Amino acid sequence: MERPAQICQTGNRSSSSSDFIDEQTATRGYAILQTDSNQVGQLIRLQNTLTPLNDNEIAIKYKIQNRRIFLGAESFFFEEGQVTLYQNAMYGGLKVDDKGESLLVGLYDENFQYIQPNK
Repeated sequence: MERPAQICQTGNRSSSSSDFIDEQTATRGYAILQTDSNQVGQLIRLQNTLTPLNDNEIAIKYKIQNRRIFLGAESFFFEEGQVTLYQNAMYGGLKVDDKGESLLVGLYDENFQYIQPNK
């Protein structure tokens, strides 16, 4: 499988989504992630518009519910009996279009290797 455009860490985040939310924060907008050399994105700010973006930044549509940021790629369904395969996933692979829409395309381990389902 080809590597997705961006990979977002699924756990062990250094900052919580609530660090970016206050009473003035819009409930919908764009989460701006800065990507590193492994294409791992880290949330750096929220903004109401798709632009401006700096180098190594991507915009993903977000919504806030109960003081938590949702990027639209919150679930990954897999076949029954595959739980042990995915329990050590560290990253979710996202394809992101130029309008900020994201699609979860797979899960990756700590070495950025795509976790392939057993057939």
